[in-house]
Amino acid sequence: MHKEKYDENVIYHEIEDGKKYNIIGYDIEVLDLYSEESELYGFQTKLNNRKVLTFLADAPLSTKIYAKIKNTDWALSEVFCLEADKEVFKPHEKNHSTVKDICEIIENLKIKNLVLWHIGDKRMENRKEKFEKEGKEFFSGNLYVPDDLDVINL
Repeated sequence: MHKEKYDENVIYHEIEDGKKYNIIGYDIEVLDLYSEESELYGFQTKLNNRKVLTFLADAPLSTKIYAKIKNTDWALSEVFCLEADKEVFKPHEKNHSTVKDICEIIENLKIKNLVLWHIGDKRMENRKEKFEKEGKEFFSGNLYVPDDLDVINL
């Protein structure tokens, strides 16, 4: 896309915690994720089926956001690697989480469905099975580790 078309078609909004927008018919609330590394935001919305979906980005979850996301229906979160591989990939040094880290938190917050992606591990063979296996040790809800182009019915 040429720069002129980009400038003409992309609209920027300054966001802040709690600010609300209507985007393609959904009321979206901006969530400050209180990242220790940099300013980072996620969002929360109510889907057409009245389920609450929360996008949590790719930083470790701060306890400051727990009350806002507790008991939601869907959480979408990026993870970096398996717990067993944390010494190889060093996710915590990069301000990221392991599958175990996120699954334990989401379980304690009583969130029903969890979607994980952004795997730092480049070893793609059996990735889905490995992440689901580890995740299910720490999370009793519905766990999804989608491959590219997978469709998840929310």
